[in-house]
Amino acid sequence: MKQGKRTTTGLALALTVAAALGAASCTSSQGTGASGAAATAASSAPSAAYEQQLTLAEAKAAYATYLTTSDLAARVGDESLALSAVTDAAADTLRADYSIARASDLGPPFTRYSYGPPTYYLTQPAGAGGPWYFVVSVTRSSVPGTTAMDASAQDAAAGVQLPASGTVLLLFEKPTASGAWQVASISQMAPGESVPALATDRNGYVITDSMNGAGPQLVRPALAPPLQAGVVDDGPDSPAAQVVASGPLTTGLYHIGATSAAGIAPPSGDVYQWLLEGSSYGRLALRTADGGSLVLYTMYFNLTVQTKSSLDEDVPVASGPPIAVPAYVRALLPPGRPAPTTRLETQDVLSFAAIDPPAADKPAKIQVIAIGGGLHTAMAS
Repeated sequence: MKQGKRTTTGLALALTVAAALGAASCTSSQGTGASGAAATAASSAPSAAYEQQLTLAEAKAAYATYLTTSDLAARVGDESLALSAVTDAAADTLRADYSIARASDLGPPFTRYSYGPPTYYLTQPAGAGGPWYFVVSVTRSSVPGTTAMDASAQDAAAGVQLPASGTVLLLFEKPTASGAWQVASISQMAPGESVPALATDRNGYVITDSMNGAGPQLVRPALAPPLQAGVVDDGPDSPAAQVVASGPLTTGLYHIGATSAAGIAPPSGDVYQWLLEGSSYGRLALRTADGGSLVLYTMYFNLTVQTKSSLDEDVPVASGPPIAVPAYVRALLPPGRPAPTTRLETQDVLSFAAIDPPAADKPAKIQVIAIGGGLHTAMAS
């Protein structure tokens, strides 16, 4: 990252990449449109050992409830109703969207979607008492004539431009057996990408991999996020680029950051920084049929413009020229305040899907294939 902090130190990232390379060298519309082994097998009567586990019927019902609830909320502009259907990253970005819509005097109907036949991927709970997860892959298209919940400049996902129609991955989460199913994240596939074939057990459930467990993958699934961050922060010259493929969601995000993402540009003399960093949101690794992992995770994308005096923590801090604030960012700041002269910071919450390939595939690199989310917070001084 030019002029900024790093997600990891250069040495730590280099060691992570070296470990990955070492491992590689040693290791030989709603309805019944479900497809794939997971959906097919789970639709049959479960064995006694699985009686308390997720069934395809339950997943279909949860998906149908989400579609109905989110569509009604978009039609009438009911924030509380919309939030009842989501949690985690999906909820955080949705709150920001409603705040932007209110500040920008935008009214419903907000963006509505039409959906194709879904594919369901059911998993076993992590242990007694959950949490439970399942994933829906479905083609989604925005309905013409509805209003985007932003001020026309709001980035869908840190400035990454995605088509109005594409395949999305909806990660459903239920924290306990008595809890409600909610969507934790929504990530749209980059053009040309698709969900890889996933491995299932004898009962039809998709096998999950330990995030920190060593397996046949190129790296432990938990390392996919920081390795992606290394490329986004430092570009193609990052050591992480040895194991992370270039593309719109890796080197592309680096170039977006380097060219003043989302319309945020520094005045002369100020410092501009960007940083992709880890978060405490849940993560999930699904085993692919070839022995790799499809890793779902969420990260923060931070943009900062500030004076050199504030960066150096001088006392007193010297202000600089006014920092231009894009309309969609201004909507999240207290109304009536003058343009900031010391610091402007924004944070996006971004959900990703990445393929951590089998180490035996040569040359093997992590492919980041989907992104979702958007603006979360903004601060200025």
